[in-house]
Amino acid sequence: MKANRALIAWTPGLDVLVAPIEDGNKIPVDAYTCTGGAAYAATRALKGDASKLQVFIDFHKLVVRDGIAPKAAHDAFMAIDEYRASIAPDI
Repeated sequence: MKANRALIAWTPGLDVLVAPIEDGNKIPVDAYTCTGGAAYAATRALKGDASKLQVFIDFHKLVVRDGIAPKAAHDAFMAIDEYRASIAPDI
């Protein structure tokens, strides 16, 4: 899914979910304490490099600030096209 359509939900130190935000999509965000990515209109409006940069800012925020395990964040973010296209191919 494109980054500007990727809703990110997480609970610091515990769990992360990345899911496409679409009309009528029932994403269980109530199970998480934080949201990001396409949860915000400003992020949904981003295109190109700005959208890609926001993905890595969000990843950093989850891992460094909120204590999400790097592997858990990586596995969830693999659903985002720009993330997959930007990391080393042997990861």
